[in-house]
Amino acid sequence: MLKEGINLKEGTEFYYADREEGKPIKCKILSVNFTLPPRIKAQREDTKEIFICYEGFGCYPLNRYEDACEDAKNQNIRLIY
Repeated sequence: MLKEGINLKEGTEFYYADREEGKPIKCKILSVNFTLPPRIKAQREDTKEIFICYEGFGCYPLNRYEDACEDAKNQNIRLIY
């Protein structure tokens, strides 16, 4: 079954699986660069820090919190190709 991805629009809220903290962080999309994979400029809800992430690499829609939790506990390095 294909897993649902996040809506790649400015203002969309999503969870980022933060492997350093070991937990999902609620974030908001500020902008998207439609490369392969899409490059997302986002802002953390808790610290207001702005960061870059990539669709398909630790980004989950709000209805997939459990998947984000599982991913955040993974200690492997994400390889963005």
